[in-house]
Amino acid sequence: MKFGKYIRTVAYPSWADQYVDYKLLKKFLKPFEDGVATQVHEDGFLACLQAEINKVLTHAFFLDVCKDILLLLPMGVCLCLGIAASTRHYDFAQI
Repeated sequence: MKFGKYIRTVAYPSWADQYVDYKLLKKFLKPFEDGVATQVHEDGFLACLQAEINKVLTHAFFLDVCKDILLLLPMGVCLCLGIAASTRHYDFAQI
């Protein structure tokens, strides 16, 4: 099974729209596989790729999940990560 299809089959349902759309990216790569890609194709692929990356990394969803995970971490792990033990606060702008 190919990776993109595998991700769609195992995706957590309520998070499914937050995953990278590999099928869409693959469509943008088709002209490169066929040897007919132009600068327009490259620009389109890069724009699509950047949008998918932004969807995952800059979306509030990602930050909310990270915060939820931090709340579940044992105190020792938080201290090792430099997270204030009393507040379990982390500056997500560093990501």
